[in-house]
Amino acid sequence: MSFSALSLRTRLIAAFLFATILPLAASIWIATSLLDRSLGYATTSELDRLSRTLEVTARQFYQRERDALRQEALADRVTASRYDAADTSQWPDSISSFWASREPELFSLSGPGGDHLDFMRRDTGGVSVYRRDLGGVHMEELSTEFRRIRELVSSLESRDLRRGFTLTLVLLVVIVWLLSLAPVIFMAHRISRPIRQLTAGLTDFAGGDWDRRLDRPRDDEVGRAITAFNHMAE
Repeated sequence: MSFSALSLRTRLIAAFLFATILPLAASIWIATSLLDRSLGYATTSELDRLSRTLEVTARQFYQRERDALRQEALADRVTASRYDAADTSQWPDSISSFWASREPELFSLSGPGGDHLDFMRRDTGGVSVYRRDLGGVHMEELSTEFRRIRELVSSLESRDLRRGFTLTLVLLVVIVWLLSLAPVIFMAHRISRPIRQLTAGLTDFAGGDWDRRLDRPRDDEVGRAITAFNHMAE
């Protein structure tokens, strides 16, 4: 069946569908793009900014503790653990690695979760290790949390929250589109009904029913066509 063979009502509905499907698709694409940007800004950017701020604060704290421990060590205000060069076989691995590196001094973390800061200094007789308690701050655990937050930020785009918002938005757009389709169908029915009556009257009149007359529904183009038919029949 060709398009021209369809009823006027069907053609009006089809025209509405073809005319609205492209704006509907464009609206969904634009809305989802804006939603993606807004969610990305509200979640990813804020969380990333917060994690970076905390990381900078942790680094400043670590640097301050390093400077304080070094000053106390140079001023002999803290007791050092001594490792003599004559007994290197009894050294811990960290001390042996520092001695093999030939570095003059080195800072490292120790204790559960890195809650202590060690300052190692070497001389010709061996290694001196100065230790400072970080007051319950676990630096290694903080570093692990920062890495976990970065992984979380990178995976936010695939989370169900964004998918749920997108599906909800698409559903709302489809509902609005269906609501807009209802009055068009009603208008198409109002337009096509008197035309069908006129077509039926002409068919009956051409078949020999010369007494056939039609009621004029309203004063528009279709109504004037019905009036013309009635005049022709008279």
